[in-house]
Amino acid sequence: MNTGTGVFVLRDAQTLVAMQAASFATEDDFQRLLASFPELHAGDEIDPEGPRRFMLVAREKGIAAEEGGADGTMAVYFEYMLAKPVFDDLGLRQALLDRLNAVPGIRLPLDAVSKRKTILLAPLTPEATAGFLEAMDRFVDTLRAGASATNA
Repeated sequence: MNTGTGVFVLRDAQTLVAMQAASFATEDDFQRLLASFPELHAGDEIDPEGPRRFMLVAREKGIAAEEGGADGTMAVYFEYMLAKPVFDDLGLRQALLDRLNAVPGIRLPLDAVSKRKTILLAPLTPEATAGFLEAMDRFVDTLRAGASATNA
């Protein structure tokens, strides 16, 4: 039975070494590798005929409660968006705020569009978490669309 990954390293002209899947020692190791080697985001696994192209916007931030912290929060840095193309548009920041506030359990004030605000993650239901992730996916899609328009 073949339990290998189908990935090999050619050690010398006569020796192939099969690579074995292994877990990363820490999430930080994994995040550091993704940040350093963006080609690890292999979109051809999703669709070999039309591989997706991924763009690293920023390293993923851990959830404090999962890393031994106690608060289980995530900060949304609207203030940093003020000087960034695409989200320097108040209307787009407002749309993101509206999408986040539509998620049950999230209530950010109207002035959040120019500040750093924190969202409590622990009380979110699975459905609310899905809504939060959908809002963040739309945020990333908007960033990508803006980057594509800028580079065109």
